Amino acid sequence: MSQSEKEQKGSSVQKIIIILMIVIIVALIAFTSVLLLKKDSDTQGDLSAVDSSNAAVPTLTYESGAVALSEDDLQRQVDEMYEKAKEGTMALQFKNTAYSSDGVHFDCHIGNSDKNDTDMYLNIYKDDALTEQILLTGLIPPGSGIESFESEIKLDPGTYETYLVFTQVKDDHATIKAQVTVILTLVVSE
Repeated sequence: MSQSEKEQKGSSVQKIIIILMIVIIVALIAFTSVLLLKKDSDTQGDLSAVDSSNAAVPTLTYESGAVALSEDDLQRQVDEMYEKAKEGTMALQFKNTAYSSDGVHFDCHIGNSDKNDTDMYLNIYKDDALTEQILLTGLIPPGSGIESFESEIKLDPGTYETYLVFTQVKDDHATIKAQVTVILTLVVSE
């Protein structure tokens, strides 16, 4: 093979490589463009919360079917949700440690906060299964509480992690409105 034939073959191979590289680059650009356009259209499809029937007034919708036509309407709905959430909440008032020198008589501070609007009663349990009851109070009105109690179980000297259950009742004094359990440390000195 002569030198000119080799140069022509080499030149042809270079041209083929350049053309293949250009085809590959164009294919990659096209593929990337298709992916970006698909992602953009998928994102627009997920905006089902926006009602575009009236382009001048954007409308937000909720899973519950509520519709907010303006910021004021949205704020009103949020305020209503907060009020509804308050119905099942309670303010807690207690010191997280109660002390005893004999394992029966405990000094404590546990109360029904004056921020609550219903009566409550208290239970203290020794175990997390809430079966070994240490205390069951009567109804405690808002703003009242207990400063001491007698344990139903005599506790030996030591420190106990117990379960204090606050139970709010509705005005009929039979229906539970809300219930919260917290840890109360009982310390019995030697």
